Amino acid sequence: MILDEAVLRRPVGGPEVMHEQLTRLLPLTDTNRSKIQVLPFRHGAHALLNGTMSILKLPDGTSVAWEEGRTNGHYFEEFEEVAARQRLYDAARAYALSPAETADFTQQLMEEYQS
Repeated sequence: MILDEAVLRRPVGGPEVMHEQLTRLLPLTDTNRSKIQVLPFRHGAHALLNGTMSILKLPDGTSVAWEEGRTNGHYFEEFEEVAARQRLYDAARAYALSPAETADFTQQLMEEYQS
């Protein structure tokens, strides 16, 4: 999963809530089942700014994509449409922090929310 830095910095619910959310997120940063990477502000604009996107690999080996904006969502199953979204994801991931760097960053934010 790639998280935009704004997701972690925008204090929704106040410092205590944010600290608790980060406490729950931290152990999931690098496991056998999950990898979380933060896309830092310093990268600037990126192709995934307009909403969320999920790419799902189905049991038969095919992939589908789901994009969700503020008011609607779109499902894609055609190979070329999914491949185009996979390329966007891969490009964003290339600029994201590694899972280890993300864990360090998350820990730093947790300390800031405790202050």
